Amino acid sequence: MCPSLGQLFRTLLHSDRFQDNVKEWLSNIGLKQYYINFQRSHIVSRSHLEILRSMSQEDVKKELNITKPGNANYISISIFKIYLLETESRYISRKQKQI
Repeated sequence: MCPSLGQLFRTLLHSDRFQDNVKEWLSNIGLKQYYINFQRSHIVSRSHLEILRSMSQEDVKKELNITKPGNANYISISIFKIYLLETESRYISRKQKQI
């Protein structure tokens, strides 16, 4: 059963931290059924997600065989959020060191 859009957004809002592996991350965002697709594409760790960040949503759907457009969109948004939060965290750390 696929999570509702509301559940996906609530999960996204509360999934600020990314685990070191894709399996845990997908489970936490309610899309663990796609892990085998990630595994087939050799995307199993945090560093591998960098590949997805440079891909369009259509590419993500095609490369990972994500059949539901909403799920592909959610994965893309989640990846963006991970990197946005990391960038923000690095910025704050630099500013705190300057004080």
